[in-house]
Amino acid sequence: MAWIQGRLRVDFEGYGREIAFDHRQGDPQKPALLWLNGYRSNKSGEKVVHLKAWADANNYEMLAFDNSGLGESGGTFPEGRLGQWLEEAFEGVQMIENTKREVIIAGSSMGGWITLLLVNLLRERNSDITPVGLMLMAPAVDYTENIVMTRLNDEQKNDLATKGVVRLPSIYEADGYPIYAAYLEEAKQHLYFPLKMGVDLPMTIVHGTDDAAIPFSWGEKLYRECGREDSVLVPVEGGDHRLSKPENLVVMIDALEALIARING
Repeated sequence: MAWIQGRLRVDFEGYGREIAFDHRQGDPQKPALLWLNGYRSNKSGEKVVHLKAWADANNYEMLAFDNSGLGESGGTFPEGRLGQWLEEAFEGVQMIENTKREVIIAGSSMGGWITLLLVNLLRERNSDITPVGLMLMAPAVDYTENIVMTRLNDEQKNDLATKGVVRLPSIYEADGYPIYAAYLEEAKQHLYFPLKMGVDLPMTIVHGTDDAAIPFSWGEKLYRECGREDSVLVPVEGGDHRLSKPENLVVMIDALEALIARING
């Protein structure tokens, strides 16, 4: 089936944004796959492209979109907030069309954090969308408080306070990784670990052992504290934060197929 590229308007705190999405229909008896991007990523990334090819080959419905301020979506990135991107994920997932309205949610980095928040939000709002499994790639749950803020030196803290932004060293961005004071402050409203909520769904965490951005130990913490007995932690030996090398993408697909097998019993 063909991919549909479109735009969805999402209103958040009085400001509407046009969110660019890619959506394909699939076997109506199979759950959909929803992909949630990381902080600076979009739907043209290697992992998304690889998953889209898998959805084509296996006739799964799939939905991916760009967070506002990134890729083809409207808005500006410095205005982005975790709560806003969570709302976009909530509105976006309403588009799935399979018969049972079931979805496997896959999220990378910050998208893994939003994945957990989205599960709770769907239940709080009594949505007819039913999550049936989660796949988290290097999940950056609560990273703003527990990783970013703990790594800032005095000069960086001063930049954050006076300029509203700090650029952190990054092997992925030559000019540094911008993170905004307003984003960090708003994210405090969405911290997951203090809620002490378990994940009552089959969950797979794929995490690189050489992840310099979100340490492997942080993925282990999520697995240990929030996963149920059938949760799986997949260490990627030597894997970095992006997990986008060809061999990493093979691990991702294997993990997804193993998760689907657990969902199907």
